[in-house]
Amino acid sequence: ILLQFVENLDTVARHVVASETHQDICNPRPCGKGERTTRCKDCFGHEPTCDLCFLKDHERNPFHFVEKWNGRYFEKMSQTAIGRVIYLGHGGSPCPSADDASLNLDVVTLNRVHGCKVRYCECTQSGKHWEQLLQADLFPATISKPATAFTFAVLKQFDLLSSVSKSSAMDFVTTLRRMTDNAFSGDVPVSR
Repeated sequence: ILLQFVENLDTVARHVVASETHQDICNPRPCGKGERTTRCKDCFGHEPTCDLCFLKDHERNPFHFVEKWNGRYFEKMSQTAIGRVIYLGHGGSPCPSADDASLNLDVVTLNRVHGCKVRYCECTQSGKHWEQLLQADLFPATISKPATAFTFAVLKQFDLLSSVSKSSAMDFVTTLRRMTDNAFSGDVPVSR
């Protein structure tokens, strides 16, 4: 089986290198609102779009990472860098009772650590901030002033890995930090 790949190594390498760019980069989008400079490698196909279309297409996937063309290569960043704000309560829409202040929240997911901006619901029946995080399937690292949260999915994955493969919490967190930024994993926040 390996010989098949060796015989086609040039073609395989060409396709791998080609995935680092796209023929439509910087071309106008049909929406007329911007150029194709932003893509998502977490989505199948990952065709470049403009920032506004990316945010619209990812309303229910706020933890997919952005790859933004900087003129030479695609640079990884969180959706916050292109304007994403996660609204808790009201089905993802802004709370009519809240002000425009966003709070920073590092969210640990299955694929990376994401620096996010969140706006909590301020309606009287909405609950405390940590309760709103739990309602969104995000487990807060602290009850008072949470600045880090973990998706329920990442907690389940850690539970399985630690019980089956005996991975330590440090190994798990180190892996997530390296998935976020393998070159500068020390710069990735762990918890605040």
